[in-house]
Amino acid sequence: MIVFPRLFAIGALLALTACGGSSGSGVMSTSGAISIPDVNAAGRAYFDFAADGYTALDQSALSDLGSASYNGYMLAVPTSTLDALVGRTQIDASFANGGSLTGQVTDLILVRENADAVAVLTADVADGYTPIDGDVGFINVSGALALSNGAVRRIGGEAIIDVDVTGTVNIPGAAFDAQLSGTENFDVTGGLHGQVADSGEFFAEGTLYARGQRLNFNLDTGIFAE
Repeated sequence: MIVFPRLFAIGALLALTACGGSSGSGVMSTSGAISIPDVNAAGRAYFDFAADGYTALDQSALSDLGSASYNGYMLAVPTSTLDALVGRTQIDASFANGGSLTGQVTDLILVRENADAVAVLTADVADGYTPIDGDVGFINVSGALALSNGAVRRIGGEAIIDVDVTGTVNIPGAAFDAQLSGTENFDVTGGLHGQVADSGEFFAEGTLYARGQRLNFNLDTGIFAE
């Protein structure tokens, strides 16, 4: 049993919905405009999962699951800001014959100067869930991230999942420094490492590196699938 006492401090959360062999419907919509209530539903689902802990499946059990599609959202807070990036996420996983994992993060928006978004990521589970204010404004952000080279390995009787993350995200410079005009184009690279729980949830975490023309920052990143 693994219990996560804290959510990601200054990091990211992908909350996804899974259904073996097909796309799931879950706690959030999978099409149309991204809404803050959708993001809060994702955060709530992960918060409950983190509070409960989970037991990981072994690789033979994953093989029995066959395949699954995960659909949901990413919530990311760049280092040293109160701005939150939100994106729609889609992942396809196959657990048979060693396993594979691919996906993408698209339809990005930027929630400006919102302390509630940071609170979702830094809260102690014992303190309860803090939702993002549903009345906050946001702006569209161009770019996308790809999840590739995903693999399932067996370590100590459990199935360990690894996947690479690459892409470009274009963020207004003022999100980081009021004196920075124009758009900052960030090349993003990194990887995630995690497991699938016996109740069907998918959890992984890692570090992404964002390198721009004028700024660099890191994202402590996690994904969650229910």
